[in-house]
Amino acid sequence: MIGKEIKIHNLKKLYDTFEKLILTRFNQQIPLWFKNTILAINDFDPESITFRYGSNIETEEYLLDLYSLKIKINLIEKAFVNIHLSLH
Repeated sequence: MIGKEIKIHNLKKLYDTFEKLILTRFNQQIPLWFKNTILAINDFDPESITFRYGSNIETEEYLLDLYSLKIKINLIEKAFVNIHLSLH
């Protein structure tokens, strides 16, 4: 969607590239809820390995609202599909 394949798992860098694409191609700002969701996942798992490999997370406990997270991820997925369709 953003051009050549980028082989990184840093959501912050990917988000920054995505945000520029949306501003350049559609002259639109990313909704704050979308940005906050992506950046919160990045803050929680900056190397994007916890959810891929099920690694241990230090010794702290985290309370996640999985229901809300699922709703937001589903909305983000729909947005990506719509953007992809608009680019092609």
